[in-house]
Amino acid sequence: MNRRISVGVMVALVLMAVTITFSVTMIFSMRLFDQKVLNVKERAAMYNKLSEIDSIVRANHYFDIDEHRLYDAISMGYISGLGDRDSIYLSPTQVIRRNESTKGMEISLGFEPEKNANGYITVTNIRRGSSAAELGLLEGDTIVSIEGWNILENGYDETVSRLRGAAGSKVMITYTRDGEETEIELTRELIETAVVFADTGIEGVGYIRIKTFNDNTENQFSMALSLMLRTESVKGLIIDLRDTNGGYDLDSVANMLAKLTPVGAMITGTFADGTTKTLYTSDGTNISIPIVVLVNENTIGFSELFAGVLGDQDNCKIVGMVTYGKGTLQQLSMLSDGSALDLTIAILNTPVLGSFDRVGIKPDYEVDSEGYVFSDYMPDERLDPQLKKAVEVLNSMI
Repeated sequence: MNRRISVGVMVALVLMAVTITFSVTMIFSMRLFDQKVLNVKERAAMYNKLSEIDSIVRANHYFDIDEHRLYDAISMGYISGLGDRDSIYLSPTQVIRRNESTKGMEISLGFEPEKNANGYITVTNIRRGSSAAELGLLEGDTIVSIEGWNILENGYDETVSRLRGAAGSKVMITYTRDGEETEIELTRELIETAVVFADTGIEGVGYIRIKTFNDNTENQFSMALSLMLRTESVKGLIIDLRDTNGGYDLDSVANMLAKLTPVGAMITGTFADGTTKTLYTSDGTNISIPIVVLVNENTIGFSELFAGVLGDQDNCKIVGMVTYGKGTLQQLSMLSDGSALDLTIAILNTPVLGSFDRVGIKPDYEVDSEGYVFSDYMPDERLDPQLKKAVEVLNSMI
């Protein structure tokens, strides 16, 4: 039986739908308007208070005001007021330094200084082709003065700062070897920083140490990984992320992980609106040998993410101490005067563990360092309890 709806009823239904739609729209609009008014009032109150403080200070403060320092402090205070430890304000100078750090370039004399037990500078990691290498400086040599500047009298840190300078400039150093003093003039050069170190000194084990993630890390890691995979004696891999600065280059982190993980989502981000998006995926060119990742409480940011993504895989175990717990993603926004805001925009997640922000990555095998201080290069398995455990775990997986 067909039922017919009268014109009057249809009109009433249409009017009801229009009324409901209008009411909902009005309620939403009023709430949005109220929120905007509230925001405007809050901002006005903030600006008025800042103006009030500024007027009182300028009328009564005894000392001269450094305007640039004041503006930087106001900006830092605003970001600090967000209560987010990972969001920061960067002055123009800090932006330049960060860009230099990200590019992975530094001005160097061709070696890395290390404080020895006597307070002098021990020469380490001499770079091939540098003026230090060409003039015969050797690892283990002891620098006792720089431009006549006595290290013991003036302190190690102050002395090391004198090694820095403009590219192309020269510096005179005096070093000792076998009790004999030698003076040479070194040239400061702009070089690519070494941030990845590889070694096959442990039987059956490949060792890769990553210091930070910058523009050089991906390429240096790829070369180190290729070396390990070409070495027939290497049956397993240790990736050392202890004391690793997370850096700022998430693209490099993802590209490196793609070489070690199976196909699928690797990294996701949860944003302020509650949505979770896949940020990076792997094409599945993962390696088959087992991996152990070394971490500690100074494994921070993207290095934690790197460890967490690998730790989600069946062929990987994590050894060391619980990591720092910075699992956020920042976005750099430049300001008109060359300064910048580095603001948190998302929480980072691994495929299985999920978020590690504020809690860190918990190792499969928790091992304390027992006071052992390792170098940037190949640590000593006999003295390093964390590395010793990593080798033991890796051998059980091979």
